[in-house]
Amino acid sequence: TLNLFKYSLYIEDEFTHQNFNHFANRFYECIYCNVVQFFDANCINTINKSNLYNIDEYFIVSNHKELKEKIAESDYYDLLKKQKAWTAIALQEKEDTLKKLTEIIS
Repeated sequence: TLNLFKYSLYIEDEFTHQNFNHFANRFYECIYCNVVQFFDANCINTINKSNLYNIDEYFIVSNHKELKEKIAESDYYDLLKKQKAWTAIALQEKEDTLKKLTEIIS
């Protein structure tokens, strides 16, 4: 179903704003489904602490109006191209995590 959309807004709960966890599944789903992600400004701590993905400040929005304006003024394909760089990182992250889990279980 996510493939039916061009854009998504990444949000978190208040606890995660202050306590780094990890990007949520929706982050990775959007990468694989070619959905451009904008991030709620409250997620800046998670973005900074993730330290893997180069997320341009343009993708961070503070309110509904700003989100609507950015979607209206931007080129979906240009934004998607910028986010495509995250795919290789996500795949490597997955592989590394699977290796670590295998080591723990073994």
